[in-house]
Amino acid sequence: MSIVTVNQVPNRAFDGNSVSVRSVRKSIQKVIPINDLSDLNGKAGGNGTHGTPGRDGSFGDNCPNGHDGTDGSDGGPGEHGRDSKNASILLHGTVEDFNIEVKIVRTLNCPSDSHVDWNNIIYVRKANYNFPLDESQGIVLIKAIGGNGGNGGQGGDGGNGGAGGPGGIGHDGLSGFNAYSLGTPGRDGGSGGIGHDGSSGFNAYSFRAPGWDEEDRGNEGNGRNGGDGGDGGNGGNGGDGGKGGNAGNGGHIQVISADPQLFMLIEIDCRAGRKGNGGAAGKGGCSGSGGSGGLGGCGGWGWNAAPMGLPGKDGKYGSCGVNGHPGSDGSDGCAASDGSVEYVVIDANNHICQRRPDKYHTSVVGYTITDGNEDGIYKPNSNCFVTDVEWINNGAMILPAGAILSFRSTDYISADANDGILLQGANVGSNLHNYDQYTCHMNSIRATSLSQPYIQRVQLASQIHPLNRIFSGSEVSTNLICQYPIQIKEIKIPFVLCPNELAIATVTFTNLSTEVYGTCPRSLGSVKCRFSLHSFIQVVPASRNEAYVYHMTMDGCGIFEINKILPNSTKQIRFAIISSADTQNLYYDNLVWNLDLLLCDTVIEKHQNNIRIVPKFVPSERTDILLITDSLFTRAEFLAYQNLFRLLNYSSRYCDIQKYGSLNNSELIWLHTANIIIFIYSNPKSKFNMIPPHLLLQHMNSSDNAGFICIGNCKIDELDFAIFDYKNLSFRNTNHENKSEMINHRRSRIGFGQPDDGRLSKKANKKRMKIQRQCGDEFLYQVVYDNTISTVSQCRLATAYEKTYVIQSKLNARFCNRLILVNSCMPFKMEAHFNANQQAYVNTMYKPKSYHKSQSSKITENGIDLNSNFGRLLCALLCCQGFERSVAMLSQNSDLTKLMFIKDSHQLSFNQILVSLAMSTIEREYDRGVMEFPLSKQILQQIFKAITRENIAKNDTRKTALANILYLLIQSLSGYIESKTCCYFSWHNLTRERKQRHQLIEILNDLRSLSNYEIGSNKNVNEEVEVLQLQKLANLTFPITDKRDNCVRSVAEIQAWNEEQQMNKARSLIEEQSCFEFF
Repeated sequence: MSIVTVNQVPNRAFDGNSVSVRSVRKSIQKVIPINDLSDLNGKAGGNGTHGTPGRDGSFGDNCPNGHDGTDGSDGGPGEHGRDSKNASILLHGTVEDFNIEVKIVRTLNCPSDSHVDWNNIIYVRKANYNFPLDESQGIVLIKAIGGNGGNGGQGGDGGNGGAGGPGGIGHDGLSGFNAYSLGTPGRDGGSGGIGHDGSSGFNAYSFRAPGWDEEDRGNEGNGRNGGDGGDGGNGGNGGDGGKGGNAGNGGHIQVISADPQLFMLIEIDCRAGRKGNGGAAGKGGCSGSGGSGGLGGCGGWGWNAAPMGLPGKDGKYGSCGVNGHPGSDGSDGCAASDGSVEYVVIDANNHICQRRPDKYHTSVVGYTITDGNEDGIYKPNSNCFVTDVEWINNGAMILPAGAILSFRSTDYISADANDGILLQGANVGSNLHNYDQYTCHMNSIRATSLSQPYIQRVQLASQIHPLNRIFSGSEVSTNLICQYPIQIKEIKIPFVLCPNELAIATVTFTNLSTEVYGTCPRSLGSVKCRFSLHSFIQVVPASRNEAYVYHMTMDGCGIFEINKILPNSTKQIRFAIISSADTQNLYYDNLVWNLDLLLCDTVIEKHQNNIRIVPKFVPSERTDILLITDSLFTRAEFLAYQNLFRLLNYSSRYCDIQKYGSLNNSELIWLHTANIIIFIYSNPKSKFNMIPPHLLLQHMNSSDNAGFICIGNCKIDELDFAIFDYKNLSFRNTNHENKSEMINHRRSRIGFGQPDDGRLSKKANKKRMKIQRQCGDEFLYQVVYDNTISTVSQCRLATAYEKTYVIQSKLNARFCNRLILVNSCMPFKMEAHFNANQQAYVNTMYKPKSYHKSQSSKITENGIDLNSNFGRLLCALLCCQGFERSVAMLSQNSDLTKLMFIKDSHQLSFNQILVSLAMSTIEREYDRGVMEFPLSKQILQQIFKAITRENIAKNDTRKTALANILYLLIQSLSGYIESKTCCYFSWHNLTRERKQRHQLIEILNDLRSLSNYEIGSNKNVNEEVEVLQLQKLANLTFPITDKRDNCVRSVAEIQAWNEEQQMNKARSLIEEQSCFEFF
């Protein structure tokens, strides 16, 4: 199959600007300037000076106005760019020694001239240059550009107007004098003058003459008015911007040579200069502000109880000045004309053969590519051929002979540099065809492709180049896909196998080519599949299969030779694999398989993956432990769990989710198969919320020893999806429904606005706590609230939301010790190290030889670290099996009873662990507010039975151990009761806490009655017994009975969970259909 590439060739322009623009896109080796660039460009005009601000008015009675700001001066004009000089250029020499003679001339040769007399050209200045250009693909650029016009100067800003002066303060009126008599009454004092101080009235002394009694002359003087503020000065006008300088014209260049191929080594840039930009206008000055008016003078005080004088009026504010006008922007300079280029070809006698405005240029119009096998596939390490190359001379001059047509080499394709096609000369506008065959080679791949077919995009590009300088239009690229004709489309090999399990594997091949491949006649090559497995897994080929022939090699690999794969089709081979019985010694190990695809006996694809060996799950066999594993569960963890279960004398089974599906799989009957289920929460595909609450309830009710332990990075609220039945939200009763509809999440719209989710959750939790107190502590309650605003609310002044639901947990408090969460912020990993034979003996758990730095379970010599995952899970199992069964381990002489348990700096015996187990139950009941302490009293009865049993058996060792346990439990409970005493007041006799304390005292007295001697409180052991609480020792969580400060959930979360369940269900169906698929 051939690929035809067609290129649209654009029309070329030959004016000075087009020729110049094309030139600067090339790789430039040297530059020859025709002009002195420092003298070519015009200088920028100077900026105008800014106006000076006006002087502010002075203070006075009627003060002078502010002065006007002066105008800014105009910006200076930019200088004009100078025109480029003209030049005649003579080229001669070779690419190894390229010579350029330049003559700066005033005028070029007349176009009508038929010959060039280089020696008689009148010039202003000349220069000679020699460049070796054989080691590069760069060109020499002749730069004859016009000068740039200078930018106009910026106009000066106008000066700001001066501020008006403040008005003067009016003078105060003086007070009048009091008239008095030193004999005969004197004359009244005169009035104070207005504005200026009134002169004092004279006291008239008595010389027998009577005073003026008919009117009072001791009145006040009035204050004078304040002066008006001065007016603000006007802002100065901005100066005009300077005019930009004119651009300089480009130069006229004539290039002359007797060898037109040398034109490929030179390019001309003769563009006009850039015109100068006009200067920006100056800004107008800001107006001055008016002066403030002066304050009026105060009136004088009257004497002899006369009235006070009137105050003067305040002066008026002066008016503001006018802003100055901005100047005008300067005009841009005038544009100039581009220069011109003329290429002249002369003969040996200097006669002109060609005179053109541009040189020659070639463009490739198209070509045809054909793969070597003609099967339509361009595979690695094969040839492809290029034929029917069509090209055109779309330049302005005849193309000289000697240009080479070739194809560029890349990292993925090779072309022989010496295999280029030598082209003949071509007239302007001629379309030519070259029918020679050009060979390109697809390079071999550096490394075999892993887990996917080799597919690589490669680019094949043509090029025409005289003197090793490439015409830009000749570079026409074609994208090819380099790949093999035979590929593996799909591999289906089981990820998981049990011992002695037979499974079907399939491999699907595809033939992308147009030819047949295989061992059949007329095939282009053989196709083989080499398959290698662990020795414990064998291939069982089909007895009669026309698709392939199978045989084994000396190294144990199976070879499938494919008979025939038709063009553009697929072929599938099927075979069986079977695991041996010996794989039971490799549980949860990954056994590697390798599959190689060979084309013509060359490996072209490599695939590798693992098969995990897991135990077979038999629902009919009931055990103590059922461990739910996933794809992340390792061999080292399996051995660690095995030894833990042996340490507790537990029988165990394993159920792998990757093999058997999730726990809500209807086909998997896991109920009633074990007492305790351990669920590893580590893989997102095995989310705990996929376990339906009704199935969990059935399991927990299956026996008195049934328990469920979840380990891993799981939060307590995630376990709620197994504790509460969110799929059946309903009200507890009719009254609750009506109440919810009336007051649900109502929030006044006046002043508060609508509450956010945080406030809604807080309000819902407050409601839950109230219901929990009303309904007791047997069950756990949760409020599910809807944060959707009700559209049918009858209240206008409040925002009402949709209904809330109070749901009750499926499990009650009697399951408290049997539903446990062993949380870890990281994926829960438990590892142990063994000897070379990997024999899992219990003793290896006590004295391991080495540890990895990242080992999460740490078992010290003759002791178990309670901070390790191993120790935490051990404590969880002790809690789950209960106090009675744990005490019974003493009579069984279990190895576990002889170990020490380490918690930070504390070392605890097994007896102390049993006491902490009892105290953990007592404290959890107290924290939840339980009144009767049923589980604590059950432990009391179990201790009584154990003591009675050992008294009958007369075993002094176990009797001593039980006495020690009883003593430590009494001391621990006594200290706990004492720690709660200080929290209550004597007047609070009827509170829940005081009733609880009374119950604890009764339990303490009953414990003391079991002892043969009186046991009092021993404060010397307080520090020892303070740590005795197994829940805290192992950092365990009990979702049913732990006190929760917050236990609410929004309907939106539940809706998202339901949608996720539907998606998981659909995904599971897809995975069941293609559970072995691997690409």
